[in-house]
Amino acid sequence: MMNAEAHETLPLGLYKLLKKCISDKIETPVFVTHLEQVKKNLDFFCHTFGFTPDEVYYPVKVNFEPQILLLLHSLGCQFEIATYQEAEKLNQLGIPASKMLLGHPVCPFDQMQKLYRLGVRQMVIDSPQAIIKIAKLGRDVDVLMRLQVSNKGSEWSLADKFGVPEIDIYYLLEKGMDFGLKMHGYSFHVGWNNQNPETWVKALQHASTYFPFIDGNGYEKIILNVGGGWPAHMVQQKEIAANLAQAILPQFESFRKNGVKIIAEPGSFLVANCRALLMQVNEIHYRGLNKWVYMNTGIQQGFHWIMGGLKYNIFMPEAEPYATATRFVITGASQDSHDIFDDRCMLPSNLKSGDYLAVFPAGAYNYTSGSYGGLSMPPDIIL
Repeated sequence: MMNAEAHETLPLGLYKLLKKCISDKIETPVFVTHLEQVKKNLDFFCHTFGFTPDEVYYPVKVNFEPQILLLLHSLGCQFEIATYQEAEKLNQLGIPASKMLLGHPVCPFDQMQKLYRLGVRQMVIDSPQAIIKIAKLGRDVDVLMRLQVSNKGSEWSLADKFGVPEIDIYYLLEKGMDFGLKMHGYSFHVGWNNQNPETWVKALQHASTYFPFIDGNGYEKIILNVGGGWPAHMVQQKEIAANLAQAILPQFESFRKNGVKIIAEPGSFLVANCRALLMQVNEIHYRGLNKWVYMNTGIQQGFHWIMGGLKYNIFMPEAEPYATATRFVITGASQDSHDIFDDRCMLPSNLKSGDYLAVFPAGAYNYTSGSYGGLSMPPDIIL
């Protein structure tokens, strides 16, 4: 049985791939990825919002599966990184540093030094400290200032941790120029999975207020990085993207006509719906009024975001279309009480041990959860 949300958002190619894995009796748990969907998503994004692939900076932290990175590179995309470790992953695949943008405005200086030596020349600032660090590296870095904007309508707000408040923008612009930095433009982030057109429009308007203050700074074009936040998780992204485009394309077109180069970081939009987790039922226990389904994997294997309130579709790919449904608690394989995928999951009432369930979408922030941002577990010093 496929619930309504999964049925509307699951690509047909991925669904067929899941069915094939089941018929081939593939050992589970396993992540199933339909690579062609990534290309389709990129084509749709560029067509809908008027981007060329080289204006798309894919955030490596979303999913750094090598085949996905190589595919996007082959299609002409560039990459947003947060750490030297992410840059190394790209470099090992033959992707040059000239294709990388350091989007982390509070990156440790030793990491920035390594990135600079590697050849990264695009970096983001949001504080006086970041300006000083870049000035120590060299005057050939293209600098973007991250602006603080409203995150109204997002599922996860990013408004507090990063971004220059309005009161400090002029001060940082002047400080950067005093240090001889190449202030190339601005960036912002409206928050994760933001479907609110008004928030996007206001962020664009806010950024445009400060275009004149770097105009003529030796650049042919000002850069505006409109960041991530493009809705993709548990939504009909094509429909919502069309709605967003109606609101923001007029501003995009106006900016482009006036010498502004717009770039974007659509991470989840490109990969969220290309992947699902296929797992199997170990046992089913009846405890009071609840039916507990014990799976052969748990939320710590890529889905710990559930503890932060994130929801996923869980469905039975091989179920009959009109099977009678009942409510189950879908729990993981560990002994932890919080290891629960969904405590109100509607599935066929004849669900049994050995049956397959799928978790979707699993293309964004699941593959990278074990070393998020390229950072692995710190080593031990044992005395």
